[in-house]
Amino acid sequence: PEEENSYTNTAEAFRVSQGELNSERHNPDARRVLVLLTDGLPTTDTDGADVVAAAESAADSLGKNNIEIYAIGLGEKVGSEFIRNISSDLSNAYFAPTGEDLASIYKEITSDICEVGPTKIEVIAKTTTNFAPLQ
Repeated sequence: PEEENSYTNTAEAFRVSQGELNSERHNPDARRVLVLLTDGLPTTDTDGADVVAAAESAADSLGKNNIEIYAIGLGEKVGSEFIRNISSDLSNAYFAPTGEDLASIYKEITSDICEVGPTKIEVIAKTTTNFAPLQ
């Protein structure tokens, strides 16, 4: 297989996500959640930069803005410490050695972030006003 030659700027992805989740397009009644699927190896084309520290700092900024991060590390060579560090909570860090593992992880995350609340039913008592008596 051909080697991957592109770059993953995870810190910038976090900054863009924060901007979007803080924008006027975000529904104020919706939870602010980011689900990140990554190989756990942040890179960039900038030489000498500590891309791991930059991504972890950007993730911390999301947390300070009340944005919850679920991180999924895909592959055998995932930086597990990195995945744990960028997740809002250790329970939000997932590892999928293969693509087949993703379905169950997505199902678990979905059940975690999709809230089902009780249905609100309003009961209004009938009055005799304006009703014809039953015969």
